[in-house]
Amino acid sequence: MNSSDTPTYQQQHAEAVARGEHYYTDAQSGFLVFTELYHLARGLCCQNVCRHCPYGFKGFSAPSPESSQDTI
Repeated sequence: MNSSDTPTYQQQHAEAVARGEHYYTDAQSGFLVFTELYHLARGLCCQNVCRHCPYGFKGFSAPSPESSQDTI
């Protein structure tokens, strides 16, 4: 199978969700990836920056210099 035959992770996710599955194996990396259905069934965000997070978690941002200064 060449790279043009490899489905995108978006295609794989859509197909897994249509089948009601909670995960799929990413065709490019071989990693097991949880679907949005899994996360919704779990009921809360794990804050691990999951690919299909339905809760909108995008990661932690670095604190700004102003917020890290000591206040007296």
